[in-house]
Amino acid sequence: MKDRIRLSRGPILVVLLLILSATIGMTGWGARAPIIVKIIFPGHLGLNETGYGKITYADLDNGLLYARLDVADGRFQRTLIPATHSETSGEGVLSFSLQCTSFSQQITLAATLFDASGARSAPQQLVVTCGEPPLYNFDTELARVRPVEERIPIRFFILDDRQTTLVDGAAMDGQSSLGKPRTETVQAIKSGVIPSLGAVWDQCGLGFDFAGAWVVNPASIKINGGTLANALINKQSGLQIVERSRSAGDALREAAKILATKVSQGLPDSTQPVINVFVIGSKIMTGDPEELNAFVEGFGENTWPNDYILVRWGSLLQNVAPKQMIATLSHEIGHTLGLAHVGEDGLADVVSDMNNLMRGSGVSPQPRASLSASQCTLARKNYAKLADQLSTLTASASDPGQPTSPPGGSGEAAKPSLKWVTTCPQWVCVGMSKLSISAEGFDGLGTFGFASFMYSANGDHYVEIGLDRNYTDGFGTTWDTRKIPNGLYFLKVTVTDAKGTQASLQVEILVQNL
Repeated sequence: MKDRIRLSRGPILVVLLLILSATIGMTGWGARAPIIVKIIFPGHLGLNETGYGKITYADLDNGLLYARLDVADGRFQRTLIPATHSETSGEGVLSFSLQCTSFSQQITLAATLFDASGARSAPQQLVVTCGEPPLYNFDTELARVRPVEERIPIRFFILDDRQTTLVDGAAMDGQSSLGKPRTETVQAIKSGVIPSLGAVWDQCGLGFDFAGAWVVNPASIKINGGTLANALINKQSGLQIVERSRSAGDALREAAKILATKVSQGLPDSTQPVINVFVIGSKIMTGDPEELNAFVEGFGENTWPNDYILVRWGSLLQNVAPKQMIATLSHEIGHTLGLAHVGEDGLADVVSDMNNLMRGSGVSPQPRASLSASQCTLARKNYAKLADQLSTLTASASDPGQPTSPPGGSGEAAKPSLKWVTTCPQWVCVGMSKLSISAEGFDGLGTFGFASFMYSANGDHYVEIGLDRNYTDGFGTTWDTRKIPNGLYFLKVTVTDAKGTQASLQVEILVQNL
């Protein structure tokens, strides 16, 4: 009987130990997350005015480390508030100060408490109005529901640069370049970002579908003998910089090809072009240190076959898609669909619309959302060309019966070639110089081809002179040589067609201004 009793106690003890171990692992001996009781801060401040506030909290474990103010909307920086204060019976107050920005806007911050056990409080919002924000139509446009005729898939690649809360909780494989974002981040993109983008673009009959989200280790993406990390991001005066340049665009385009292949393995082919959105941390500049306080900004261009957009985000909080994030991403989607900035597009019906989505470059203090009838027509037309071009390429690649050589030809496709049409006389450039070329042997230059004109002092580092996307019988640009010192330079042009085929032409010239 005693032996039977001893035998029964063993399993009971094991079960109790397992339960206790699990409890400790989840809560740290019963540790409880801190709770924000209330936040006191002025709801309105003047421009550059400093406000003082308090966060009252409950932390029964007496292990509070700091509070973090993440940017949920507006142009501001994430702020840490160290817990250098006294507590009584697990309750305390954090004191902090914030300075309003130099331009009118409404800022939404999300306060979260973190304790020594790793637990965090539920975020609580703090809304501050700086100055007197002008009226805008963003909320009105998002509230309107319009019929959608075409849906565009979008995939998100979040660069793991440790500068954005979007990488928090990601499941990264040390041997892989890709990882899975935490469930909350994916859900916020699916339920917040995608529908909000559709709410802006449904005025053009366009909607969007979620095509996946991945966290990417940029140091593991091999590009041209280097990596995406060193091709895209460099350091200047202690700041991490992504330059808005042709080389950065080429790096992102190449990365999009590599990553699209990785994430599409085992998935059915799509005849729709996917917009690839690269997300970087909010403390990484995009070529302009003056934008240090910008919450989001980005750049994009209409390229083929891998469209890309790069945006700078701080965070996604409480499944809320920040307005500035949506406005910026919608703006960059406009560029991908062939829209230029207001005043650069030749469309008369958008000039006077101060709320137009494509007005200006960089970040607007207030989000904009309007699109004109002519912009919508152009965007739908360009997307139809994209879809038709991809469908043709897909059919040609999958159907052995499709011809692979020009009719009546020798079976070999003509090789792309370039020829200078207009250059500096005798290769001596003075003042405003017209440059133009002709191109042969390319495919689809009239739809999505473009030419990049560049110069270099040493044949290594090239600076872009101009980018021409309008091919009729050739490409061209104007070069103001008065902006550079006299001397010998390399002049180069690179043409890219609808299939991604490239060809370059380079000559040595002399700049000799008076």
